[in-house]
Amino acid sequence: MKRKLKYIYRRKSGVYYADFSHENKRIARSLRTKNYEEAVSRFIKLRENMGLPVSHLFDQIKDIKLSQALERASYEHFKHYADPKTPRAHIKKLIRIVGDLPLSKLRARHVNKMRVALLEQGLTKATVNQYMGNLRVMLYLARDAWEEIDSFPNIPKYRETGNRLFILSLELEHDVLRWMYVQDTERNPYLKLPWADYADLFIVLMDTGLRLSEALNLARTDVYENQLIVRPETSKGRKVRGVPLSPDVKKVLTRRAERLRGDERYLFGDITKCGAICRMRKIKKGLQLEHTDLGWHSLRHTCATRLIRAGASLAVVQEWLGHSSICTTLKYVKVLNAMKSDAVLNMSTMFKRCSNL
Repeated sequence: MKRKLKYIYRRKSGVYYADFSHENKRIARSLRTKNYEEAVSRFIKLRENMGLPVSHLFDQIKDIKLSQALERASYEHFKHYADPKTPRAHIKKLIRIVGDLPLSKLRARHVNKMRVALLEQGLTKATVNQYMGNLRVMLYLARDAWEEIDSFPNIPKYRETGNRLFILSLELEHDVLRWMYVQDTERNPYLKLPWADYADLFIVLMDTGLRLSEALNLARTDVYENQLIVRPETSKGRKVRGVPLSPDVKKVLTRRAERLRGDERYLFGDITKCGAICRMRKIKKGLQLEHTDLGWHSLRHTCATRLIRAGASLAVVQEWLGHSSICTTLKYVKVLNAMKSDAVLNMSTMFKRCSNL
């Protein structure tokens, strides 16, 4: 069987392309021929003109498996994420669906099987996109940085229909806090932490717009008189930023700082991300909100819309929330415009005028 040269692949048009990495830069060029032998000679000439070796190019492609690629990606790439456990968990679940395949054996049918299986488990299309996005990052590393594979199948995204941003009204915010405080008076002995701790977390997230991981990694040294500092190692964008403190948040953080003992550093150190997600499920069930997209990240969305409604500029909101692009901030303006349109329609249906006016 004739061995194919690495880094040369054929597109649907029949034309051969070169795709390889040099000094951490991807080089992808058309070889302008449909003949394989001619494509090989042109590719070798291209490498020689760049002063690159060609003797090793006819080696067999290494067949590392998905699990091996995950370990390498975790060590080299995912560990720099604010929450490195999430991409690992996502890709591990995908491996359980299709098996621990060699990267070179991954096909479009396997990708489709992953996506369908995740949807059947009840995940939303947006969440499925996050799972497949982490897989896509790992495959890009295997192709461009490690040069373990020549190509990988296309991983399409689901189109996210509808409005994913769940904005809490003031009434719903009060209902959630009231429900948590009531649960505290009827304390369940099986719960390790009181609901008041999660109520504190709720207030902080609502008034600061922090991400859940940023709040859980908040240390007492990060809190100053009128603002708190989000450290780059805990921020998604890896940038330091300051967030103003409301009077309620200042009271909560001061009280929690006074409760810390000895070498304790983190203000919400007893709360884990998994525990917070489980409590949010209990809140939704208790308030009969299972059909909604209410979650801890909804508090960040609510904070952003309230800031814009209060007259804050987009630049201020972008800096406040730590968005890398102003386009991310613009989606909250679209949500407010949609809410205004719905309000006009509701008003026109509730207060109909006489037809002769």
